[in-house]
Amino acid sequence: MKFVAIGKTFVVKEPVIPSGANKVLFLLALVYLPPLQRVFGTAPVPAVGWLFVLAWMPALYAAEALRRLGKGWWSRCRSW
Repeated sequence: MKFVAIGKTFVVKEPVIPSGANKVLFLLALVYLPPLQRVFGTAPVPAVGWLFVLAWMPALYAAEALRRLGKGWWSRCRSW
């Protein structure tokens, strides 16, 4: 890991990829482990909920791709 000094503080120059995985694992533990469910008042997501999320993922990906295409087109049109 490389650190960069900004004033008296040090900032990580390279992103720490495992931190994202740690967050996902923590959230899964929070939702699915019974002791944590009792503490935080959570319940497991039913299979239908996961199917709903998985079914909409391609549509959201396509909408984001169209947004990015439109953003590039709009910036080119405004520069004339």
